[in-house]
Amino acid sequence: MTTEVIIDYSLYATYIVFGIALVLTITFPIIQMIGNFKKAIGGLVAIGALVLAFVVCYALTTGEEFVRGDTYASAEVMRIVEASLYLAYIMFAGTVLAIVATSFSRYIK
Repeated sequence: MTTEVIIDYSLYATYIVFGIALVLTITFPIIQMIGNFKKAIGGLVAIGALVLAFVVCYALTTGEEFVRGDTYASAEVMRIVEASLYLAYIMFAGTVLAIVATSFSRYIK
């Protein structure tokens, strides 16, 4: 066997294992949600809040095309990038506020 053939078979095996992992990663949480929906509500609310925050961030973007030398990004790609950056800023600020609030709540108790 040549090196190329071994690499090909290894890549196919990797794709198969990745596909199995992906299916299991999606299937088991769905089964768990169906089995105990009351505990899943908190997670679904958090996912909904993230989606809502992304939609708000997306609405705030300018969507200008990016051109610099040979590099080009369309307006739609730039809107997604800007919205992702805004969402990251919001999540960072929320994390810092949670850390500060936790620190203060320890002193109050």
